[in-house]
Amino acid sequence: MLSYVVRTPGQLIPIFSAFRKRNGLSQAELARLIGVSQQTVSQLERNPDKATLERLLRAFAAMDVEIVVRKKGAPAEAEGAAHTEKATW
Repeated sequence: MLSYVVRTPGQLIPIFSAFRKRNGLSQAELARLIGVSQQTVSQLERNPDKATLERLLRAFAAMDVEIVVRKKGAPAEAEGAAHTEKATW
């Protein structure tokens, strides 16, 4: 499966709609899955910078897409690899 590096909200625009279409979902169908209107999904696709993180995460989860956060420049972990580094906040 392809991975995408996203550094700005604008980079989500083609990715979001591509995943929705790849899953065979219309905007209305995705809206029903995440409990919003079709117009809200349209706004998510056109202006992801205006969306809440919670709403974006719900939408991606409904499309069976996961979000991976890693330090810039760090290599991507192999799928299924155990993560042993502890986060320090």
